[in-house]
Amino acid sequence: MRFVIAGAGALGTVYAVLLAQAGADVCVLTRPSRVEALRGGMRVRGLREETAKIKVVTSAAEIGTAEYLILTTKVGDSAAIAETLRGADIETALSLQNGLAKNDTLDDIFGPERVIGAACAVVAGQGMVYGEAVLTMNRATWIGERAGAWPRSSARTARLAALFRAAGLPSWTVADATAVEWYKLCALLPGSLVTALARCTYSEMALHPYLAQQFVVLMREVFAIPQAHIWHNNLSCSCARYLQFHKHWACSVMTPRSSTPQAHHGRSGRGSQRLMKWHLRDSGPSAKRRLRLVKRCSPQWCRMSSRDGEPR
Repeated sequence: MRFVIAGAGALGTVYAVLLAQAGADVCVLTRPSRVEALRGGMRVRGLREETAKIKVVTSAAEIGTAEYLILTTKVGDSAAIAETLRGADIETALSLQNGLAKNDTLDDIFGPERVIGAACAVVAGQGMVYGEAVLTMNRATWIGERAGAWPRSSARTARLAALFRAAGLPSWTVADATAVEWYKLCALLPGSLVTALARCTYSEMALHPYLAQQFVVLMREVFAIPQAHIWHNNLSCSCARYLQFHKHWACSVMTPRSSTPQAHHGRSGRGSQRLMKWHLRDSGPSAKRRLRLVKRCSPQWCRMSSRDGEPR
């Protein structure tokens, strides 16, 4: 099975190295200026420690034929890489970028019938050198046919999910990938906004009674957009699916950051999940009771900055 990874940033490095280690034939498409830096091999560290020698290409002529192409560049680089991909013989293409317009580039190059939907909860940062990635979260890669496609499940998505799992990338197919792409966008926006404005981490936001409340308010407001979109366009995705995603995300990702993968099982993680579950209820506890809950579950509370709006 031959893969082309378009983009050799942190995310592309993770998928390229892990797939290569699992036995797949992988090549990485990158800029000519970065070829030399990758000739010595690519490396993943963090949650996984892997290295692999991977073929590096810079044009469609070098790619030839491949079963799967995975686009991992930033959305702003899509137009530039589109010209490089034209002429490549690709059976199935997918994008792991963020946003709802991410598939437009692939549709234009290969045609909608060759493009499947995908979203991932895989987080990695650039290492000390180009071609090295630090894997900090490896939760899921969702793959599926897009809204309006038939059949709802296909052999190409099931085969790809199985290959990802064999590479140590948790993956499964979904009946409607468009729903998952909406979900990821809506789940990212509220937390990104609150943490950026408050200058805090996700764990601090989840453990703070007022910031957590604002997160949930924004989450509900943002998820109203796909619900309205579904109703207006008469799509097959149900509103209940989005609400289920919303509750799952809010109760699962609000855990303190730590250098150890086991940190989310700690006491503070349980406290943040309990806090978010309270906020997700229409009739939660009083503000005073929420504050007691946070203080009891979080030893870090007394060290939080005065910008949180609460006395130390």
